[in-house]
Amino acid sequence: MYGRDTFIVRVDDEALAPQIRKGDYVYVDPDEPAVPGRFVAVWDAVQAETTVRMLARSGGRDVLRVFDGSRSDEVLDASNETDIQGAVVFVGRRVR
Repeated sequence: MYGRDTFIVRVDDEALAPQIRKGDYVYVDPDEPAVPGRFVAVWDAVQAETTVRMLARSGGRDVLRVFDGSRSDEVLDASNETDIQGAVVFVGRRVR
């Protein structure tokens, strides 16, 4: 079903709402291709945290996109100290 290195991340912001909301759990598979149009988990070395963003192409470059307008697209390059950890393959919510 999923690769053996699949891991779970709890989302801590509303940046991708309504598709993915704060408190959701996303399953991330490092073996799945991280291609534009997919949600991806990204390690941010500066903040020392994993975030979930949408991978997109803009102006011939890969960018990390959010839906809530809280920030602009972040270009992926060697200077921003981010690393794509894998593609999101499942989103779940806690049952209350």
